[in-house]
Amino acid sequence: MAKQEVRLVVSYKINDLKLFETVAAECCEFVSRHEEGTLAYDWYVAEDKASGKLFEVYRDKDAFEAHLLGPVFTEIGPKFKNAITWLSIDSFGPLPEVFYDILGALPNRNWAAPISSGSERWEAVREL
Repeated sequence: MAKQEVRLVVSYKINDLKLFETVAAECCEFVSRHEEGTLAYDWYVAEDKASGKLFEVYRDKDAFEAHLLGPVFTEIGPKFKNAITWLSIDSFGPLPEVFYDILGALPNRNWAAPISSGSERWEAVREL
């Protein structure tokens, strides 16, 4: 049985758009170059530029844990302090224990496992 992916949709309010864009780009640069287990890491901004969503997909719980313990959280992420206000997280899949230590203060709704899934088909396509 394949390990289950971890997916997240993180909501935030934007306080300083220019700073936010700079730090988000820095995060994306690091993730794309150094986090093989990160399958998607996409920042979205609402039309009014007042809020946004971060969409993340990790190969498995271990890849998500590596992200949580890596430079995006320890070095780059703190630069978001004045740029955005984190609001909530919707997470899908198994979460590592360290998630609760690092992000436990944010409202989180975890959907641990789907009752039905078509993901296996997409997994086969990805392997081609």
